[in-house]
Amino acid sequence: MTLDFFVPTNLQPRGAWKRATGHHYFRGDFVRTSAAGATLSGGVYKHVHEVRLIAPSGPKLGVVAVRVGNGPWIKVDLHGTKDQAVHSYEVRSPTSKAASGAVQIKAVSGSVAVDAIVAR
Repeated sequence: MTLDFFVPTNLQPRGAWKRATGHHYFRGDFVRTSAAGATLSGGVYKHVHEVRLIAPSGPKLGVVAVRVGNGPWIKVDLHGTKDQAVHSYEVRSPTSKAASGAVQIKAVSGSVAVDAIVAR
């Protein structure tokens, strides 16, 4: 049995994305926006199979889309029945075909918040 250990990449605010703090979040902060179309880069990666978004869920949250490089945008609905500070959303499976490039996160609708990204 093999155990894989990884550390998420903390996201930095840019443009319409603003930093917010809270003790439940990775490294004590997260980024948020309500501007549809606002895009944030989570870093550039090579040979990425799995992508996970670490973000809160809750009844007042909207939808983001995530992509690697020039790949397709994959929508992630952050809406949930109750507030949850930390939730792991699988964007790409560990068995997905490898992709390379910048991991981008785009606000699609509503108010959204994202804590960190895992790309491996």
